[in-house]
Amino acid sequence: MASQVNGADPVDSMDIIWRDGDKVRADRFLPAVELQDHPNPPLPALSTANLLDWAAHHEAIDKSLMTTDREYSWWNAALAKSDKPRVQVSRHGPFPLLPTNSWPDAMQWPTRYWSPDFRLLGTSAEAPAGCIGLTNDDGNTRSDYYVDPANDYVCVKLVRWTKHGGDWVKTRDEVLSGLHRVAGCVVAAVKQMHDYGDQTLHTSAYSETTTIDLTPMNAADYPPGIFDPVSLTHGATVVSY
Repeated sequence: MASQVNGADPVDSMDIIWRDGDKVRADRFLPAVELQDHPNPPLPALSTANLLDWAAHHEAIDKSLMTTDREYSWWNAALAKSDKPRVQVSRHGPFPLLPTNSWPDAMQWPTRYWSPDFRLLGTSAEAPAGCIGLTNDDGNTRSDYYVDPANDYVCVKLVRWTKHGGDWVKTRDEVLSGLHRVAGCVVAAVKQMHDYGDQTLHTSAYSETTTIDLTPMNAADYPPGIFDPVSLTHGATVVSY
């Protein structure tokens, strides 16, 4: 997955996620930061093949690995503020994915692992055709979820609101598009996010586009050792919890 802020910028972040059942590996790259120091050669055109080739010749800023009973979090030496990388090892938590909001699962079903008191939304101009609207609020903030029954109840639109002076003011919306099926599962091709900013907090509006490319893998397709903890712990400072 690759994300761009405000459209014209280079790719700001890129996540390469490998998954085989309960085993998950994710490597994160920050091309925009790297290009500030090394503008040549430029980042290739935004395509999966080009970005994977670019990543093969650059170091990730952090890596995550989940096995059946352990989670490994790796940071490069610069991020660890050390002369070598750092790895934190902990017991695998109760959820099947590592703690991040960038997983396709988390984007498509944002309330999958929690159960707030949802209410059905009535008619709304925000609602995409054919979708069911659900909402929950805590009195000062509100989130509206529009799920598509025809596509495995994927949340194709999420709108967040904040109450100012008794009125609900839209603060952010997220829209998924390009829904298609991969190996029988619904997958979005693009997530568009727009944050409207908040004058009271002196924050500016901005937009972010995330491109998702999901490819089924055979056993022989995975890079050698991609799920081996030694690929992260070798040469690193290891801390266990």
